[in-house]
Amino acid sequence: MKEMGIQEKKPALLNERTLLLKPYLAQKWGLTEALIIQQICFLSKVYQYQGVHLEAARASYTRLQKHLSFFTRRWLIKKTKKLESEGVIQVTRTKRVNLIGLTDSTRTYMTEQEEISATKMIVFPSLVQKVGLSAAVLMQQVHLRTYELDENKGVIMSVKRWSEGVCPFFSASTVQRVLAELKKKN
Repeated sequence: MKEMGIQEKKPALLNERTLLLKPYLAQKWGLTEALIIQQICFLSKVYQYQGVHLEAARASYTRLQKHLSFFTRRWLIKKTKKLESEGVIQVTRTKRVNLIGLTDSTRTYMTEQEEISATKMIVFPSLVQKVGLSAAVLMQQVHLRTYELDENKGVIMSVKRWSEGVCPFFSASTVQRVLAELKKKN
């Protein structure tokens, strides 16, 4: 395939359960919030509560933390309350467990954005625990774009292109900071 100029698909950086990250969600609400929204979508089912049908995730903060193990329960509570106060999600508190769902406006926004760009990124929980969320996202994107050049592996791309094209939810200064931190860690 290389002879024809076609590059084969690269394997993932790690072999484990992954989380999906939609860049447009991270750009609008933040990286952490985007992952919470994605997990709510992943866990959602239709429930009947007090005679009303709700499409929601039946999840305690502890259960949500099991899916997003690199965040503390306290951090998830803080971010979930922020999303609720901004009208992104709605939380129905029951006696035993919360029903967390997306608001109609969030669903509409996501549907519109999916028509424009269905780009998804993968996030490895174990990598996030080792290097942090921003670094893990950037490392996976570097891995996907790495090619061999004179027996060395690398990516030639400006910080501006990283922040505007590949990871539009990062500012150029964030990309520079994360790359410098990764370089220090070797």
